[in-house]
Amino acid sequence: HLFEADDVPAADSAGAAPGGSPIAAASKRVSGAAAGPGNFQGPARIIRSAEELGKVVAGDVVITVSTSPAFNVIMPLAGALVTNRGGLLSHAAIVAREYGLPAVVGARGATELFADGDQVSVNGDTGEVTLA
Repeated sequence: HLFEADDVPAADSAGAAPGGSPIAAASKRVSGAAAGPGNFQGPARIIRSAEELGKVVAGDVVITVSTSPAFNVIMPLAGALVTNRGGLLSHAAIVAREYGLPAVVGARGATELFADGDQVSVNGDTGEVTLA
């Protein structure tokens, strides 16, 4: 055997590993296709439907399942765009490039991993999205 369960440091009741680093923070990372070049850090705004587009304010990282033409109205406000689904020719990727937004598409689970207000970093060059 490589290690016993007793060899693994236990997390404390707040979810922090020995040394104080939060386990959850280390695991808040998704990757997908790099669809819009550039880097951006800002507050996450989870959008589950077009009806929630009114939540977006200037500088938000818009995180959604996918986009449609209804999203075009908020693109000038967004600092970056992340979608669970899509590829380099998806609506989200094309519109992000048109608006010059750093974007990551096909980042499965991003809408579940991050919460509104989380400070996130989007790397549109590598396709990485992390908790800042």
